[in-house]
Amino acid sequence: MQNINVELLYTYRSVGKLIVAKERHEKYDEVSLRKMFHELSFLLTSSLGKGFSGSQLTYMRVFYLWFRHFPVVPAKNEVV
Repeated sequence: MQNINVELLYTYRSVGKLIVAKERHEKYDEVSLRKMFHELSFLLTSSLGKGFSGSQLTYMRVFYLWFRHFPVVPAKNEVV
């Protein structure tokens, strides 16, 4: 169960990081950011399945912004 949680957190952080990088590189405003979430949601849902709604992508972005300075992989002896 812990491995699943770690993978889910890693996925959220990774997707959020990609969204933030794209947002900063292409200088999205609020309207175009929502459009990007909608398009990305469609692409990810069609190729990977459920779990990539626009609101979930928003949560992934916020999750990355909050926790971007934390280590990605726990230390060897660290309990997750």
